[in-house]
Amino acid sequence: MNKNNIELILEQVLTDDMMEDVKDEIEDETDSDWKEFCEDAEDVMEEMKEYLEDDYGKNVKFSVKFLDKKDAKKREIKNLEKLYDSTDNDIEIKKAYKVKLELTIKGKDDDENMKLWLYSVNIKGEGWKIMIDNDTLTDIENDLDDIIDSDIYEDIIDDIL
Repeated sequence: MNKNNIELILEQVLTDDMMEDVKDEIEDETDSDWKEFCEDAEDVMEEMKEYLEDDYGKNVKFSVKFLDKKDAKKREIKNLEKLYDSTDNDIEIKKAYKVKLELTIKGKDDDENMKLWLYSVNIKGEGWKIMIDNDTLTDIENDLDDIIDSDIYEDIIDDIL
């Protein structure tokens, strides 16, 4: 995140098939090719950092600290597989861990911490990926809403459009 490499971030979350689907959709649905999309997304990430500097001071950085790990339950694994299945990409999760992390946003003047659970999953034929269930995604969105002024979102969306 500190380097604003959107492709690297997406590779940690999406299977190869899903990545190809995203690339195809971007090229079919927008006036951009994949490289332009990545550059635009990285520009937006940089703008977000600049907005965060208003609250946290110069040199905003993100860090992640590992706090805990548990084996994912069978029910959780099935739910995660369903999330991918809803994207028309059948997957088989061979192993999964529920991992507790602390995300820190730190600038020269202030910092903020948020704790979250996500999953590290070993997908057959793909290797290890990061997955977030719907409940955790909602929690993250709520935490980010508390951290980042909603006007920032509107400004960023206006910049994109």
